[in-house]
Amino acid sequence: IFTGTLDPGENEAILIHTFMADDEIRLHLTGPQPATFYLASMPNGTDSDGIQVNANEDKTITVSDFGVTDYHANRYLTAINSSAETVHYHVELY
Repeated sequence: IFTGTLDPGENEAILIHTFMADDEIRLHLTGPQPATFYLASMPNGTDSDGIQVNANEDKTITVSDFGVTDYHANRYLTAINSSAETVHYHVELY
């Protein structure tokens, strides 16, 4: 379980992990605005499909939802808060 805060406009690599396509990730976001998550090949990268999580939403996804093909290279789960409000995240790996 990984938890943290994203300040307004912040881009943060929140964890580094080698995933498999069918691994599940539960994303929960609290705060007034959405955030977008990426499975990137570098810290703070955005070289995958973005998964948006709305404010006060729980979303369970599979790693294949990010649309990457090289799971050994795309190891950085990155969260981006594009809003002017602080949000909090809670990430669980299954």
